[in-house]
Amino acid sequence: MKKAIITLLLIVNFLSSSYAQDMLGLWGSNYGGVSSAIQNPALIANSKLYFDLNLVGVNLGYYHNSPYLEDPNSYVYDYLHLKKVGFPIQSTKTDYYNAHLPAYEKGFFTAREMGPAFMLNRGSNSFAFSYSVREAFSVTGVPDAVASLIKLGFADSSIIKHGAYNFNKPIRAAGMAWGEAAFTYARVLRSDNRNVITLGGTLKYLTGLGGGYMYIKNVGLTMSGKNQLTISNSYAQTGFSLPIPYDNSNGQIKYNPNYSFGKGFGTDIGFSIQHNSEIHYVQRVTRLCEQEFADYDYRLAVSIVDLGYITFKDNAISGTLSNTTPISYNFNKFVYTTTQNAIDTINVHFNPKDSSIIHRKFTVVTPTALTFQYDKRFSEHIYVTAAGIIGIPISKNAIQRPSQLVIVPRYESDIFEVSLPFSMYEFTKPRLGISARIFFLTFGTDRLLSLNGVHDFYGFDFYASIRLNFMKIFRMNYIKGECHESMSHPCY
Repeated sequence: MKKAIITLLLIVNFLSSSYAQDMLGLWGSNYGGVSSAIQNPALIANSKLYFDLNLVGVNLGYYHNSPYLEDPNSYVYDYLHLKKVGFPIQSTKTDYYNAHLPAYEKGFFTAREMGPAFMLNRGSNSFAFSYSVREAFSVTGVPDAVASLIKLGFADSSIIKHGAYNFNKPIRAAGMAWGEAAFTYARVLRSDNRNVITLGGTLKYLTGLGGGYMYIKNVGLTMSGKNQLTISNSYAQTGFSLPIPYDNSNGQIKYNPNYSFGKGFGTDIGFSIQHNSEIHYVQRVTRLCEQEFADYDYRLAVSIVDLGYITFKDNAISGTLSNTTPISYNFNKFVYTTTQNAIDTINVHFNPKDSSIIHRKFTVVTPTALTFQYDKRFSEHIYVTAAGIIGIPISKNAIQRPSQLVIVPRYESDIFEVSLPFSMYEFTKPRLGISARIFFLTFGTDRLLSLNGVHDFYGFDFYASIRLNFMKIFRMNYIKGECHESMSHPCY
């Protein structure tokens, strides 16, 4: 059980990641199709595609604000190397690292596996549906001393010599895995010879596969020895629900087939306005492919995304932990044979009359953000998008989303598209990525320089998708205004 706890802490602390779900290389694309609804649901009503079918897509990434260092004396080394998990080698501390040691560490992890999804644009009305499985985790405000303690698995000499620590800045951690069935509707509110205004919304039914959170308002700690920890003056709220039996012994983790998933709802709301570069005459059409796309001079878009929650009831443990009398732990003796045994021990240490963790439901809030885009057209195929993603942690039990500013120059055409997103992650970390679409295949990364070793290895991300938009090669041309005139190849 101790090894399982250590592994969990390593995953939480080290494999904390950036939001690859943002897929910055696709922002602003007029060929984004159903994936545009992830950025802003209003954009599907103003697309160069009238139909888009996504077969499968995936994105994955992580970020940690302390760069990766190989340390043979840490549990991180054991986890990465003994478990055969490979990362770029960084054997010495760089000058940048020494000059930018974080006082508080934070990390983010996300992944999205998108299954079948489609988008249909029919005149003033557009529809989209998608199903995804998502995983997200965030941790912020972790003092460097605590982060070091978790990474090493013991206290080094500097922590012991420091004496008592008193942390009054909140430490937040939240994460979960969930299924997401999303229906999007967007409508053109106004379309005249100069402007097109659209409004869209997405309603999501969320199924929680497991999750939890911890909010530590304040805590005091002292390390009197390498493995001797004393906690004082603490106040924390926590909750978790996992699809495993809590009474499993010998550290074994098994799936509980009788686990009842958490339930919840979410929504996205978006608005866009484009100013056309030339006079455009609105015409009636009888076939979907006769719809035309009016080239614009610029487009503005604003949205609120991932505003939602999931409530867990089955296997749910939650409550408050606080103490004024010091509580001592010895890491060597801090071993539990079952999850339930660990819960019982925590309740014994903390006064059950004032605080304890018991069986009761709790809620985790999804990673909400405010987004905005300004897309400028310079020629028939050249565009530049300026965008911002502002994370909004709307509650103490919310998964936090990192904020970003990004500029995305791109070249786009029916069969080929490439972009080079430059972003400021959390407004401080510069990143350069690349994204490409070739026929039906899309792939990209927002951390090109970290992957090739130019920058310190703070994390990586990657995304890819396969879509049934095979263009003219297989007579599956879903581009507006390009109907096949031949009777043998009609377009609907």
